Amino acid sequence: MNYNRKEPPENERTGRPADENPIPVSGVTADLVSRPVSRSAKSSGWTPESPESRELSIEHAGNRVHFTAPEFLVYAVARVHLR
Repeated sequence: MNYNRKEPPENERTGRPADENPIPVSGVTADLVSRPVSRSAKSSGWTPESPESRELSIEHAGNRVHFTAPEFLVYAVARVHLR
């Protein structure tokens, strides 16, 4: 979730979606603990701005899996496939 946004001036707030002005975020990393995995594990990610699944580059270190989410505005979803 990305809560960084440009806030409208107090006197211009309407409480409607038009007030939402998210600032894109990049470089969000994940560090997951799992059972030891084979090098064939993979990860994919989605964002509302880019609903097509994208393969994410992952790194393995013992029982840990690391990856970086794609740039997103409000939220991103990642799925890690362990083998």
